Amino acid sequence: MVEEFEDDEMGNPLMSRPSILPYEHEPVKYGVSSGSDSMQGTKSLRGKTPLQKAKPQLLTCLRCLLAANTQISFLIISFCVIFAYILTMGRKLNKHDDDWMTCFVRLGRFEKETNLNFVQAMAAYGCQVVVFANIAIATATHALHHTALLPSVIPMVAYDLLCILSYFSLQHVTPFPTQLEATLVSMTKYVHPSMFNPLGLGDTCDSAVRFAMAFTALCYGCLVIVTCVFCIAVYANHLRQKALPAARVASLRETRWPNRLARIVFLGYIVQLVGKASASILSIDTFQKTLAPTYYPAAPTNLDPTTIFLVVANMAVIRGTLARSSSAFRLGAASTIMYLATTWPGMSATVTLYWSYDLFTTHGCLNAFEGSLMWGLPDRRETLLFCDYSRTSFIGELVIFIAMHAQVKAGERGAGIGVSASSSRG
Repeated sequence: MVEEFEDDEMGNPLMSRPSILPYEHEPVKYGVSSGSDSMQGTKSLRGKTPLQKAKPQLLTCLRCLLAANTQISFLIISFCVIFAYILTMGRKLNKHDDDWMTCFVRLGRFEKETNLNFVQAMAAYGCQVVVFANIAIATATHALHHTALLPSVIPMVAYDLLCILSYFSLQHVTPFPTQLEATLVSMTKYVHPSMFNPLGLGDTCDSAVRFAMAFTALCYGCLVIVTCVFCIAVYANHLRQKALPAARVASLRETRWPNRLARIVFLGYIVQLVGKASASILSIDTFQKTLAPTYYPAAPTNLDPTTIFLVVANMAVIRGTLARSSSAFRLGAASTIMYLATTWPGMSATVTLYWSYDLFTTHGCLNAFEGSLMWGLPDRRETLLFCDYSRTSFIGELVIFIAMHAQVKAGERGAGIGVSASSSRG
C-alpha cells in the first residue's frame, strides 16, 4: 500500500486516501467503461475549481508569450553583441567619419574624445532585460502548476517588471547620475531621431539612430510581455482565491505585522525608485547642456546582493503567511539579516554625508551640489531639483532600512507561529 501526497491550494501537504497498486489487487481488466464510471467522470469535471478550468488556456497564453519572448530575446542579444563590438573597437571607430558606429562613441564638442558610456550601458542592460523577462515567464508557469505559489510569485513578477523599466541598485543611496544604472526610462529620454545631429556627420548617423530606436523598441516588447505575464498571474490568483474558504484566505493574526512591514518595504522601494529615476532623467539635460550634447550619464547595470536579499525576504514572508510555513519565515529572517549586513555601511556613510553637509536644508544642499561636476554643472533651479530627488531617494531607502530591522523580529514571531501550526496539525 502506497500513501499519496499532494499540495492543496494553500500549499499544505494533504494525505489522500491510500491507493492500492494493481499487483496487490485483482488483475486489471481492460474493456469498455460502465455507465457509472462515465457519470463519475462527468461529476469530476463539474467539480473543478475555476482555476483548474482556466489553467489550460492560461498555460497556452504563457507558451505564446514564451515563444514571442524567445524571438525578442534572440534579437536583443544580437544587438548587445554589436554594442560589445562597438565598445571594443571604439577608439578605432572614432577616427572614421563614414562609419555609422562612430556616432555611438564620439562626443559632440570633442571629436578626438571617445565616449563609451552608452554602448557599455546598453550591452549590459539588454542582457538584464532578457534575464528578467525569462525569469518572469518561468516563475509564472511554475506557479500555475503549483498554485499555492501564486501569491508569492506575483511580487516577483512585479519586481521583474520594475527592473526592466527602471532598475537601480540599493547600494547607491545618493543618486549621483554617473553611478546610476542605465534604465529603459533614461534610454527613452536619450534616444530620439535627432540625438546625433550635434555631431555634424549628416546622413552617416541615420543608421545609428535607427539601430538605437530598434533596440529600445525590442526592450519595450519585453516590457509588454512581462506585463501580460503579470496580468495572467494576478488573474490566476483571483480564480484561486474564489475557490478557497474565507477562513483560509485570511492571514493569521500573528502574521499581520510581517505582511504590513512587507507593504511598507514595497512603498519605500517605489519612493526611492522615483527619486533615482527623476535624477537620472534630469542629469541627461544637465550633462548634455554643459559637457557634450551626446553624453549619456549612466553606469553599466549590475545586480547587487542587497536588492536580491530584499526581494527574497519579502517573498518568503508572503509564502510563510499563506502556507503557514516556519521554514519560509526562517528564510525571510535570514535574508533580512543579510540585507541589513550589506546595507549598514552605505547607509551609515549616507547619513554622515547628509549630517555633515546639512543636505536637508536648501542652503546646505546648494553649497554642496550647485556647480558640481558630479551633477553635470547644474544651475540653481536644477540643483534644487537634484536636492529634492536625492532626499526622496534617501527617505525611501531609510524607510526600507527601518522596516527591515522590524522585519527581523516579526519574522521570528512568524516562524514560531509556523512551528505551532505545524505541530497542531500533527
